[in-house]
Amino acid sequence: MSQAVRVHVVAGGFPPGSVAGHDMDYARMRILELLQEKQDAHATVSNDFEDVHKWLPGSQLMITYVAGPYLNDAHSRFVRDWLEAGGRWLALHGTSGGKAARVSEQSRARKMVKLSHHATLGCFFLCRMARRGCSDIHARWATGESRISRLAIAIRHEIMCSLSWTPA
Repeated sequence: MSQAVRVHVVAGGFPPGSVAGHDMDYARMRILELLQEKQDAHATVSNDFEDVHKWLPGSQLMITYVAGPYLNDAHSRFVRDWLEAGGRWLALHGTSGGKAARVSEQSRARKMVKLSHHATLGCFFLCRMARRGCSDIHARWATGESRISRLAIAIRHEIMCSLSWTPA
């Protein structure tokens, strides 16, 4: 019998309850479907980071797919401690984004502001998929399939790493 892994999924937009112009329901459903493939992966789900302190203890992996919500300073410290204790974070889509502030009073233009969660994550809009924890992505899962989406590869890989399972 395999070791169970608990995964916390954060998928949501800003303001709270908004989809922020993205199909958050589809993203959430797809992530959960991929987790369901591994029977020993058990998931909890949130729309933002407000209760992260409630769900991360006991979780080995956090997967985030957000467009707007970001960790505040207290949440960032909590997640940093969790990562240092061995937690893993697969940060997708806008997770490496955050707050867009006006450039000036006269302009409608905005720029992204670097916040404490960027230091915790280890990036600031450097790429679409920021991964923290494991260096190699294996393109094959236990079934031996060879052509799968990058998201599926990354999620499956993180579950394997969280379970300390080595692919054949």
